[in-house]
Amino acid sequence: MERDMTTLQSHQDVKACFEPWAIRRQAIESNRPLHEEARAAVREKQNAIAPRRLRILDLGCGDAGVIRHAADLMGLAAYCGIDPSESALALARQALEPRVGDLKLICGDIAHEVGCLDGSFDVIMAGYSLHHLDAAGKEHVLGACRRLLAEGGVMIICDLLRRDDETRDSFVLRFAMRIVADCPELEVHERSAMARHILDRDRPETRGWWEAAAARAGYGGFACRRRDDNELYAVLELAG
Repeated sequence: MERDMTTLQSHQDVKACFEPWAIRRQAIESNRPLHEEARAAVREKQNAIAPRRLRILDLGCGDAGVIRHAADLMGLAAYCGIDPSESALALARQALEPRVGDLKLICGDIAHEVGCLDGSFDVIMAGYSLHHLDAAGKEHVLGACRRLLAEGGVMIICDLLRRDDETRDSFVLRFAMRIVADCPELEVHERSAMARHILDRDRPETRGWWEAAAARAGYGGFACRRRDDNELYAVLELAG
């Protein structure tokens, strides 16, 4: 898929807001329960295919923190991470390079880069990396990931999820207020930048939308593994 100006601008906005890795890490750490659920899904797949080693594609990998705490890295056959933050990828390389032989880290626009990949992966992880895309962009990523998913593989999406009866504008206002309150360690200007980014750029979907989009892309199963108490996030599992 060619990157049009809308996609490129979205990528640049995400990078500008979150390139200071400390800001993004604080936002991520505020939602640990869902990360634990995503990590549990990775461990389940690793145990299911043992003794064969796991091949992982990580969209919006950041510093690879979810995978580093989920998988036995010595048991990984391959790891490919894509992220717009150069500083986060430097941390990922430092952590993974000594223990993962087939390591690829790509700095760029996730929607574009995933469409250019070849290979086959047992687990595809998308952590807070798809809600910036419009509906067509999300469907493109789902289709590209279905092509890359090995037989019996799973795609794990940990991201924002609107209530079925909630508008986009209502959700982003509710979400912006919550995440600013959950990150008191950030400076006022950093919290303001995050809130502006959420209000201007986030495009969360509903569970019904994801389930229908997964079916259109050819996935064989769909499940919501976990929803947070505030009904802002979810961990979705799409079976190959």
